Amino acid sequence: MMKRKRRKGMALLLLTALCISAEGMSAMASPEFARSQEEWASLSDNRLEWEEIPALVNEYNATVLNNRKAYQKDSGQNAEEIRDALLEAADDMESLAIDAEAEEGGAMIGANYRSQAASLRQQAESNVSDSQVILWQYEQVEDTIAQTVRESFIAYYQAIAQKEADQAKIGYLEESLASAQNRKNVGMGTELEVLTAKEALQNGQAALTSADAKINAEKKKLQVLCGWEYTSDAEIGALPDFDMEEIGRIDLEADTEKALSNNWQLRIDERKLQNAPDATLRDQYTKTVDNDRQQIKASVRSAYDTLVQAKRTYDTGAEQLNLSRQNLEKSSRQLSLGVISRMEYRTAENETTGLEHTQRLNEIAVFSAWTAYQGAVNGLASTGSAQ
Repeated sequence: MMKRKRRKGMALLLLTALCISAEGMSAMASPEFARSQEEWASLSDNRLEWEEIPALVNEYNATVLNNRKAYQKDSGQNAEEIRDALLEAADDMESLAIDAEAEEGGAMIGANYRSQAASLRQQAESNVSDSQVILWQYEQVEDTIAQTVRESFIAYYQAIAQKEADQAKIGYLEESLASAQNRKNVGMGTELEVLTAKEALQNGQAALTSADAKINAEKKKLQVLCGWEYTSDAEIGALPDFDMEEIGRIDLEADTEKALSNNWQLRIDERKLQNAPDATLRDQYTKTVDNDRQQIKASVRSAYDTLVQAKRTYDTGAEQLNLSRQNLEKSSRQLSLGVISRMEYRTAENETTGLEHTQRLNEIAVFSAWTAYQGAVNGLASTGSAQ
């Protein structure tokens, strides 16, 4: 089932240079009976929901569909059969080289064929991949794309929150400029103060333009990765609710073990170790697997530390906001008594409003760090190995 307003034509691929048409992608999508009618209806509407991300990527992402098509040619082959196929291709290249060299002026063409043959033989000698490795690599790509979509989904809402923060400042900056001009007109201010206020307003307006561009860019990225046309206008669902208390319930040791068990690259490298045909390659992949394990542990720890730091920033922000609100109440009373000016009150109000928007950004940052941590635990912790 093709999704409404989905992308057609050429698409950038992660693991292959092949491109397929929308009709070809449709043929590679899951059969209709693979999901309920309700699921298909939800996936094929014009709304992108957070919880739908894995299914949208699975059913409509061009790279995933193309890899699924490519895998049909590779499925069932063991490492030895792949080595044999590479050697057979090398022999064919050698035959083409002999034929080319027999023709007048064919030496250069023959040399090119022999170079390709040598490359194929080298690949055969070092090949440790089989159809299982290829399948896991494709599944790793699919999970990575889904995680990229989640990151872009969060970045989209971060950009919206930043725009709201920038918008909230504009009114205050306009009042500041008017106040500076009035003060200058009555001899209580300087031209420098006016220019400074004007520059601050211009920077604020530029920030709004930048935020709009970021929102649009992230939305386009979301749409393309989930199969919409680039020019579509999909509705983006809300960020999910997140319980901050989940962070305190993390069992880092248990999650590290899960990360080792789930990690795609470790699984792939362990399989390659099993397929290694000689002692040299076995030694190479033994070291790779050991390195993978150490890197995964470090990656999970780093993601956890980032999450804890994001939560600390959020907690500090909450304290600062509470104090600012108390100060604003005090300023309100002072304004009513004539102790401070309207502009002094607006400055206090702007500070509180700014902290409120900053706290929203802090909240999204915590969720972003949580999402990254969960991705590491669920199989995407970095190993430093070639992907």
